[in-house]
Amino acid sequence: MRITGILLLAFVASAAPSQATTRKVQPGVFVTLSSPAIDDAERSAHLQAIQGRLANHAAFTNKHADINVAELAVAIHGNDCEVTSQINFVLSTTSDQIVSVGTGTSKITLPKRQAVYQLPALRREAIDNALVDMLQKLRR
Repeated sequence: MRITGILLLAFVASAAPSQATTRKVQPGVFVTLSSPAIDDAERSAHLQAIQGRLANHAAFTNKHADINVAELAVAIHGNDCEVTSQINFVLSTTSDQIVSVGTGTSKITLPKRQAVYQLPALRREAIDNALVDMLQKLRR
């Protein structure tokens, strides 16, 4: 009987709440884009454009923003070319408390004969439109 009581006390003692440690994170905009369909130069240009656009935005002041371009795709449907973009984001304080989570999406459809020669610009426009959608959701 004594052994059972000692084991129970040991279990209760180990289940006691420990001191919470607050992890500090650096403020800033951190962007990832892992689409294999684009080259490194275009990827770098998109990343810099996203960081530049969001770094000075009021919603991101003294916040840590993780931005992930989850989808950046081009699809041909008959005579149309469709460029889609999806951006996921997590906005948190420097104390690592989540403030907002969401997604911005965009879809551009053009005739294939027009789109073929301007795919990098269309991908950029799709990303910009998804950013606008994301920022509108942050304002609500």
